Amino acid sequence: MTLPLTMAPPLTVPSAANLPHAAATEPPLATYPAPARQVDDHFEAGRYLEHDAERLRAAVDFAARAHEGQRRKSGEPYIIHPLATARILADLRLDADTIVAGLLHDVVEDTDITLDRICDEFGESVSMIVAGVTDEEPAKQEAADKAAVAKVQQRELLLAMSAEWRVVLVKLADRLHNMRTLEHMPRLKQMKKAKETLELFVPLARRIGARELEAELQRLSAQYLFPRAATLVTPALLTPLAKMQCPDLLDDFLDSDEHLSASDVDFRLSCHRERWAAHCARLHEYE
Repeated sequence: MTLPLTMAPPLTVPSAANLPHAAATEPPLATYPAPARQVDDHFEAGRYLEHDAERLRAAVDFAARAHEGQRRKSGEPYIIHPLATARILADLRLDADTIVAGLLHDVVEDTDITLDRICDEFGESVSMIVAGVTDEEPAKQEAADKAAVAKVQQRELLLAMSAEWRVVLVKLADRLHNMRTLEHMPRLKQMKKAKETLELFVPLARRIGARELEAELQRLSAQYLFPRAATLVTPALLTPLAKMQCPDLLDDFLDSDEHLSASDVDFRLSCHRERWAAHCARLHEYE
C-alpha cells in the first residue's frame, strides 16, 4: 500500500558561496512560539486526529518552550525539526501517541526536561517512545572512543526498537527530515550521515516494510554521497553505486553483537513488519 508521504523536493547541494543572500536580510523567526505556518501544516496533516487536537497543541507548545532559544544549522528555530518529524508521522497516519512522541523526541536529549515529566504530562506510552529514541549518555571510560560510543548507542537504539515498533517509525522520520535538510551541514558531516543512513536506517525501513521511507532515505543518501553524479544520472543508476560503497551492516551487527543476539532483537524487529502491514491494512479499509 502506498501511503501519502509528503516527499522532499529534488536535492541541491549548494556551496556556501551560492546560498541566497536575500534570506540573510530577513529577520529570523522567533524560537518561541512555534512558527505558525509549520504548525498549520502539522495540523493539516493530522486532521484524522481531530479528537486529539488539544493534546497535540499542548505537545507543540511544550516542545517549543523546551527548545526555546535553540536553532538548527540553517538558523531556523529548532522546533521546526520536531514539527517536520511529526508531520512525516502524520502523513503515515500513525496514532496520537506516536505523533506526540515525534514532537518531543529531542526534548530529553537536548533540554533539561526529564522522561518523568513527559510521562506526567503526556502519558507512559509517549515517554516510552521518547526514551527509545533518546541517546544514552556514554560511560566516562568510553567517551574517548567514538567508535565504541557509537556502537553502544546503536545497540541501545536497536534494543528499544525491538521492544516497540513505533520507536522505529519515529527514528526513521527523524532521520528522514535530517536527510532532507542535510545541505546545511559541512560536507564531511553530510557524507557521514549519508553513509550511516544507508548502512543502518535504510535496512531498518526495509525490514519493517516501510517502502516509502526506505526509498527516499536511499535516494537522498546516494545523492549526498555522489552529488556530481546525481546531476548526471537517474536515482536508479545512482543507488547501486551507493550500495557498493555503503553495504547493509544491520544484519552483521545483529548477528555479531552478543547483547542483541541474547535479546533476540533480529526476530523482534522482523515481527514489526507484520505490525506495519496490519497498520497499512487498517488504513486501506477506511479508504
